[in-house]
Amino acid sequence: MNTNNKGSVPPPRGFLPVVTKARATYLVWLGIHRNMGRVERFGLGTKIDSNFLSLLGILRKATFLNVEEKIPFLAKALEVVDVIRFFIQLAWEAHCIQDAPFIQISTAIEEIGSMIGGWRNGLIKKTSATRTEEKRV
Repeated sequence: MNTNNKGSVPPPRGFLPVVTKARATYLVWLGIHRNMGRVERFGLGTKIDSNFLSLLGILRKATFLNVEEKIPFLAKALEVVDVIRFFIQLAWEAHCIQDAPFIQISTAIEEIGSMIGGWRNGLIKKTSATRTEEKRV
């Protein structure tokens, strides 16, 4: 069994693909964060890191809620993704992040946002269809 965090460790069972993607993206972010300058790392880098951890917490919690309770959590997760996207862009514009890592992390963040949006929209359709069925009965 691989005990260090540097190797390829499979994701825990039971997590949805969006949670797995967010976890993997956070690990990429950690590598970028460690390579930032001291001032940037403890300023802008900490802001991004804090929002990533918030996103992971929201997604983890949303995984275990009932359908009606998930929708507001997913809306909050989308807001946090937008904040992360904004500050990653700012860090790149301020030359705190090189081009290649910026492209890698930005692409992953876009995918996470799309996955969360799809999850939320699917739940909205599911709950509106359920309510329509309840009105017919």
